[in-house]
Amino acid sequence: MNVVRAVSEEGFGRVAYNKKILKQLNTDVKFRQYFEQETTELPQFYLDLMKEELGPLWEWLPEGAIFHDQNAYLNAVEERIAV
Repeated sequence: MNVVRAVSEEGFGRVAYNKKILKQLNTDVKFRQYFEQETTELPQFYLDLMKEELGPLWEWLPEGAIFHDQNAYLNAVEERIAV
């Protein structure tokens, strides 16, 4: 069963995706910086991937929907404590 799963569409898709990621890590400085958490600027690779996956729904995303502040809760708590 594992062999069938490994060579199924998903298996080949995962291999292709991993090859794309490896290529980006080797060729795109901004991608590598994002991957190594040196920057929070989303690389074009991921923007293009999201646009492709969402198709016409991409236009309906509200401004700022693709960005995430991992410290939003912490910052909000600190602001309340400071007041």
